[in-house]
Amino acid sequence: MQDVAQLLLRHGARASGEAVVRGGRSATAELLRAAERLDADLLVAGGYGHTRLSEWVFGGVTRDLLTACPICCLLSH
Repeated sequence: MQDVAQLLLRHGARASGEAVVRGGRSATAELLRAAERLDADLLVAGGYGHTRLSEWVFGGVTRDLLTACPICCLLSH
């Protein structure tokens, strides 16, 4: 994770990464909690780790971020 932060730093972007044990919370809730704690103004994540049909039927982090994230999101597939 720090390798990515170092790469972004070389391009002038301030970034950090960390590994977190969810502790019973959803992945979306944990991501939003971390973003708030870090006072982030952008959340960058990979989109649709599962098939879109599976995400649509069962829900998922991508859909939750698209509907509930209070800050800007950059989702990439």
